[in-house]
Amino acid sequence: MDGSSRGNPGAVGIGGVLRDNSGKVLRMFSEFVGILSSNSAELLAIHRSDSLCANSTFFYGKDLDFVSDSKVVDPWINSEGLGSLNHVQLIYDIWVCLNSLRNGWVIFNTRSSNSFADQLVKKGSGHEGNVLFRDFQ
Repeated sequence: MDGSSRGNPGAVGIGGVLRDNSGKVLRMFSEFVGILSSNSAELLAIHRSDSLCANSTFFYGKDLDFVSDSKVVDPWINSEGLGSLNHVQLIYDIWVCLNSLRNGWVIFNTRSSNSFADQLVKKGSGHEGNVLFRDFQ
């Protein structure tokens, strides 16, 4: 998943791709979420990803890695830093979703690993329409 703002603050798009172990796309999303900061964009992308999974019994009890490229936001989610007071409620909501999944984790990976999510984010921040695709029950 990824979040991006065109300016800081600016037009924010979020997007993400959920794949199984073989790389098959199970779900993807892209959406415009408003005029916000870049850190808000990253947090909203994480929240959208984990809440989509938490609201589906399909993922319950499965190991899920939520991969993010934010060196700033990832430590906030993983309790390695205090985070921003402006984002406390959103960080708490992310923790609740991750805990409901039982095996959900946010991990850091470099930007080069999420080119597909990056394309979805650009569509969202450019107001090109919201997309939600799912291939499972």
